[in-house]
Amino acid sequence: MLKIAVILSSVRPGRLNDRVAKMIIKEINGLGHEAIVIDPLQPKYSLPLVQTPLQYYKNQSQAPSQLHDISNDLKSADAFVVVSAEYNHSIPPALTNLMDHFGPEYKRKPSGICCYSVGPFGGVRAGVALRPYLAVLGCSSIPTMFAIPTAGGSINEDGTVNEPRVTSGAQSFISELVWYGEALKNHREN
Repeated sequence: MLKIAVILSSVRPGRLNDRVAKMIIKEINGLGHEAIVIDPLQPKYSLPLVQTPLQYYKNQSQAPSQLHDISNDLKSADAFVVVSAEYNHSIPPALTNLMDHFGPEYKRKPSGICCYSVGPFGGVRAGVALRPYLAVLGCSSIPTMFAIPTAGGSINEDGTVNEPRVTSGAQSFISELVWYGEALKNHREN
């Protein structure tokens, strides 16, 4: 069994992040794996603008306890799904602010990019920007990017899906992430 951190990106009112994340979590759980949600809107994960990433504190005990709590969640994950909106053709700032606080926690773990938009492009411009960003963090993305255009009409608030292509896309995406997650976990442990 893998533990997969689902990292949300959007903090805007009326965001679609929640419904997309619920759908992804259902797929993860449906395959017998555990999902942890890391949401910058939740008090535990709401951080000030990054000034000192956790790994740069000379005395780790001086780092805010919140950073240690999030670090532990990230360390415990075997893989990551980044559920990203597209802001101005790029990555939402809340996502990079959250992720930039950490570094070693991501190393040698796969990530999957699930991007979405209200329009016809499915957030792919944010997804394309995320690939090198995640690689630099040490959690390179799997080959498949799961883009969901017109997400508001495709996925209901409870995470149920209205379009078969979204269901099949989510299943393929999570299955591929699990394959990479299991392979890399096996390699890290042996």
